[in-house]
Amino acid sequence: MKLAFRLVTVAIQMLLLVSSVSAAAIEKRGAGGKAGIAWPGRLDTGLSKAFSTSGHTLSWHWHWSPLPPSPAAGSKAPPGEFVSMMYGPSSISDGVPRGSVVMGFNEPDGCQAGTQSCMSMGDVVDKHRVGSPAPAGNTVAWLKAFFAACDARGDCVKPSFITMHAYVSTVDALKNYVTEVHEAFPNMPIWLTEFACHSFGGQPQPTNQQQVHDFMGGVTAWLDSVSFVERYSWFGAGQGQDMFGVNGFNRLQYDNGALTPLGNQYVFKRHA
Repeated sequence: MKLAFRLVTVAIQMLLLVSSVSAAAIEKRGAGGKAGIAWPGRLDTGLSKAFSTSGHTLSWHWHWSPLPPSPAAGSKAPPGEFVSMMYGPSSISDGVPRGSVVMGFNEPDGCQAGTQSCMSMGDVVDKHRVGSPAPAGNTVAWLKAFFAACDARGDCVKPSFITMHAYVSTVDALKNYVTEVHEAFPNMPIWLTEFACHSFGGQPQPTNQQQVHDFMGGVTAWLDSVSFVERYSWFGAGQGQDMFGVNGFNRLQYDNGALTPLGNQYVFKRHA
């Protein structure tokens, strides 16, 4: 609770000036489907062109940063709307348009260098629709402590949607985890911004590629069917070094940018 209170105290300016989003903007979030891409920001966006192939079904992208990736000459960004993220204490909101959707901090409960933000939330985000931080560990327990500390203050405005990560290796485990979060925060839509068929918590890992194809099909069919999940993005774009320990069967691309068979499934049909 003390940690959560410190986070709310430092983050209070981030939440006080959150602006409302128009009904048209809310409707736009649902247009074109829920699926997006988590794009490794270190990469030349030229490697993302496979995601923009005619017939793709992706509607948005993000890359652990408040500002969109800068396309190299002759290339373009990943497809769909770009959504900002305040990754950590060094993130700034300069240049993010007023009224934008902004996702909260990346795994603030973890301190692994280069992949988690290890917060104390430093810089201020204002005048945006703000999503919750996305913890690495027990999402419900961490966010309950965070929101309880927020409620204890008279000047705190809660984030308006939940961002979360899920690294599990069965369809049922993912359904149960996301449903648990929904039941804990039933009035807040969920953005599942990182997920893959992989476990950091002791579940068996996938042993063949077909398991991951089946997992993707089952999970995305369910995510598309439930109204409380607003958006989702598979973790697996980019090159091998961008997987950060996630099982390689989850890769959406080869190192040259071409789509793997799993990438083709995600981009064009997912669960058709």
